[in-house]
Amino acid sequence: MNVISQFRKEDLNPSLKVGAVLLTIYDERTNLAKDIKEKVREVFGNIALNTTIPRSVKLAEAPGHK
Repeated sequence: MNVISQFRKEDLNPSLKVGAVLLTIYDERTNLAKDIKEKVREVFGNIALNTTIPRSVKLAEAPGHK
């Protein structure tokens, strides 16, 4: 959302609209993630996608990811 606000503010694309919201690094095992998902649904409604990109431990452990 900050990026979109910046684009609007700098007149790069004042008519830019959010088309969809996708949760990434999502860990369904945590209450925090569930709370955030619920809040995103409240705020964005139908543009909040049901699909999530899960947090990957293997990616975090991969060499060169740091």
